Amino acid sequence: QVWLKQSGLYIPHSCPQSFDFMAEAAEEQQPMIVVTDFNPWAPEVVQGRVVVYDGLMSMYYQFVGMSFLNFAGIPTAYLLARKGLVIVSYFVVLPLSVMASIAWQYHWHQKMQASWTEVPTNSHGLWAAVFDEFLDGYQVPIVGIRLPQPHWLLAILMSAPEYADPLFDGVTAGSAEGLLDDAAARAFKDSWKWKDHCLTSKIVCSTMAAQGIAGALHLILVVSSLFQFVFFLMNADKAYWQLRRDASAFIPDPSDDCFLLKKPCFESLAAGAECANLGLVANLLGKLEEVHKEEVADWHQNNQGLLTDVQKENANGLPNNIQGRKSIKVMVKGWLENIPSAYFTISLFGLGLAFGTLGKLSIVTTALSIMTSLLSLLSMVKDHMFQRSKSKVDNFFTLACGFCSLVGLLTLLAKLCGAVVCGSQGALFSFWQGCEPVQ
Repeated sequence: QVWLKQSGLYIPHSCPQSFDFMAEAAEEQQPMIVVTDFNPWAPEVVQGRVVVYDGLMSMYYQFVGMSFLNFAGIPTAYLLARKGLVIVSYFVVLPLSVMASIAWQYHWHQKMQASWTEVPTNSHGLWAAVFDEFLDGYQVPIVGIRLPQPHWLLAILMSAPEYADPLFDGVTAGSAEGLLDDAAARAFKDSWKWKDHCLTSKIVCSTMAAQGIAGALHLILVVSSLFQFVFFLMNADKAYWQLRRDASAFIPDPSDDCFLLKKPCFESLAAGAECANLGLVANLLGKLEEVHKEEVADWHQNNQGLLTDVQKENANGLPNNIQGRKSIKVMVKGWLENIPSAYFTISLFGLGLAFGTLGKLSIVTTALSIMTSLLSLLSMVKDHMFQRSKSKVDNFFTLACGFCSLVGLLTLLAKLCGAVVCGSQGALFSFWQGCEPVQ
């Protein structure tokens, strides 16, 4: 089997063109890893990789603690904003939280790389391509340009908007009531009173009119944070018991039918990291999950005659499930947090501009809150529109999630442009009426 790191090609050893690919790669001096008849279930391979699971287990409680710290930053920022300490939220809580997250993820990556150096060469397999990729320069998707900055650093920086967005949302929700005067608050409630052009149900419209914009932002913050926290707890608990099993020097028995039912902890830890906005952890573990299942699926395909019926049936369910994890992220974070939060924050921004209630600092901070939501949503669109799995059903669901997220992103951009143009003229933006003068 051949793994070409630069082109991202994975060629099974049964492919007759393998040697042609290898010769071409050698001529172009492409880095590659050759794996011949690699068996990921071989006792010596599993035993050699135990040190990676040991490293993950040693940092598990740090991972949980850092995730709890991330979640705790949201209500902290909200409560400080409610007390009128917006400056403290923006210039103390948010920078300290972001720096703590970046520092811990750097420490986590260093520990993982240190664990990997202790893995024997005969146990590397395709895992080596993942660990090398995160040390190599980052390759820009689609364009293919390789940057000098290492992949792990770009993974941290690109996840910064997703990490900062809930904190911005907390400050915006906490300070929304003080950013509008009575006339602006009344204009928002009037816009949500039941009318023929209200696309949602009468209950939703009347609820928004009764809650006001501050109540709507508060409700979105509570619901989205609660869902993400519950998903994190579920995956963290699952990963703990998987680590308790994997992080030990046991040698499996491949003849055991139940053995193939055992899955590594990467998927659960990566899903938990997605909920806690730990981008580097989610990326590295997600790629390990992907290549591990490729190893297993390829070995099963080449050894069908040696497997029992139970093992064959289980092998059919082994293709990579990374798209399913990312689709859940879109539903929990994108559709429950980013889209509704950005929608009402843009409404707040437009009202503040039209009624002249926003100061310079409020304009900047509200605009940053909107931009972090849009950047987070853009990242999810990229993940779903340009990545594919081996399952047609997964691909259809992935494209559907990506398309819906793209529609939401374009709608928010149109609303933002309308809010800025109309607000600068002392008017409110409406998708149906255009710029409406304030009363």
